[in-house]
Amino acid sequence: MSKQDKDFSIDKNSEQNSIDDMIEYQNNQFNPGYYVGTGKTPPAIKASGNAMPLAIWMFIQAAGLIIFYCFIIKFLFLSNTPYFVVSFVDGSPLFNFIVITVVFLVATSVCIWFGIVYLKKAKLYRFKKKQLEKLDSSDNIKGGNQIAQRTCPECGKKHDIDYPKCPYCKHSYTAK
Repeated sequence: MSKQDKDFSIDKNSEQNSIDDMIEYQNNQFNPGYYVGTGKTPPAIKASGNAMPLAIWMFIQAAGLIIFYCFIIKFLFLSNTPYFVVSFVDGSPLFNFIVITVVFLVATSVCIWFGIVYLKKAKLYRFKKKQLEKLDSSDNIKGGNQIAQRTCPECGKKHDIDYPKCPYCKHSYTAK
């Protein structure tokens, strides 16, 4: 099994493990030193839900930073009106422009990077959710949760096998 297959494989015990982790957390939630120094993480903190809202929020922040940067450049450096800004070097607007540009580029890059990371987590979440739904639906089809079906010899309709008579035409299976 390749590493990618292992990452996307669904372990039937993982659901039971998460339930056991939650029970352990509930039993020790008022014990302040329970998780300290053990390497364990409380399930409320490590819960992996859908990361799509976080990705969207990061991209919105990046767009806001770009808009704010454009506002600062237009009104502070491109206008002829005097402005009040903390100068890094007295009398050097070019250096101020470079510093502000670098700061905004770094902040925007971090937001975009986190947005991409959260998008990947959301994609993995959707994939695993789809796999679980597929697994649940295949269990139902194989008869795990359904009653076996029988076809009536009189009317040809299918119904549950545990009926002594056909619910449609009342054909009796017990009488000969």
